[in-house]
Amino acid sequence: MEASAAQAAYQPSQADAKAAPEATEACPPQPLATEQAVPAPVEPEEAPGLARARDHLRDFAFTRLVSMSGKLCYTARNHLIEQKEGGWVASYKDLAPDTLMVQVKPADGSGKNFIGLIKYAVLHYEARAEAKHLLAQQDFQMVKRLWQTEILRYDGKNWK
Repeated sequence: MEASAAQAAYQPSQADAKAAPEATEACPPQPLATEQAVPAPVEPEEAPGLARARDHLRDFAFTRLVSMSGKLCYTARNHLIEQKEGGWVASYKDLAPDTLMVQVKPADGSGKNFIGLIKYAVLHYEARAEAKHLLAQQDFQMVKRLWQTEILRYDGKNWK
């Protein structure tokens, strides 16, 4: 009998049941005391001139990479041929413009001086054959990817 009395005490009356849906619709659910609101991430403001310096570095780096690529001694058209390990090896290097990455950070609070990083890959290709005359029939395979990083300074006008 005590159990039924306890159940009756926990059952809402019909008047409370009718009022409860209206009350929950009017009030949005409140967070529990143990739940803490997570603050939205705050993005730092860009230093003045940073976007312009980044664009300038990207253009500068691409032009530099194309220029350096044209000055390589051994290329796909003019490769180095050596005799190694009982066979012949033809090799060359290539600079891959599609691997170019740039990053710019302020050097001080003035917004005029920046530090820039240029990162790109130097690709090494080789073709191997048992005889020198067979090298022309071989396909070149990339055997190594070497990442180069350059650090530059921007004085407000030029990268150095």
